[in-house]
Amino acid sequence: MSQLKIQKNKIKIAELLNKNVDLAYAMRLKSAYKIEDIEIEIGPKNDRRKVPARMMHWYEWFQDEDRPNEKGIRVSRKNIIEIDGVRTDGYRKIQYFTPDDINDAL
Repeated sequence: MSQLKIQKNKIKIAELLNKNVDLAYAMRLKSAYKIEDIEIEIGPKNDRRKVPARMMHWYEWFQDEDRPNEKGIRVSRKNIIEIDGVRTDGYRKIQYFTPDDINDAL
């Protein structure tokens, strides 16, 4: 394969992977029953600063295996989905792919 074709394929693969990352983020947001705007403190202990963040709330249901006829237990969960306008997975920034991230296995 020529280098130009390999580079074009890497660009297409990176675009598809990034689209998949965006779709996974959107699917996670669909399970939320409430999205809340909050302020959190970030940074080292001696240099804290407050930044805006968004928190997602969702429910998880648990069923007791020993009592299958009883109603399940609903547990409320929460997770930070955005810090200072940057999409996150908890406190980690969501990483997008570049063509350089795709190895030469093509």
